[in-house]
Amino acid sequence: MAGRRALILMTSGGRYEGPMAGWDHGMSLARQEFQFMGFSAALREARKMAAAWYGA
Repeated sequence: MAGRRALILMTSGGRYEGPMAGWDHGMSLARQEFQFMGFSAALREARKMAAAWYGA
């Protein structure tokens, strides 16, 4: 899958922080699935965008 692009769209009902951080299964599952498929660069970009949007 090297050299291919991926579009990752995820929604959430809020931010999972502090003691609730363990409840955020969506991002951890997506991270494992995309790493398995070879999209590790896409995950790095998604994290950068999320940090820029949400100040994380």
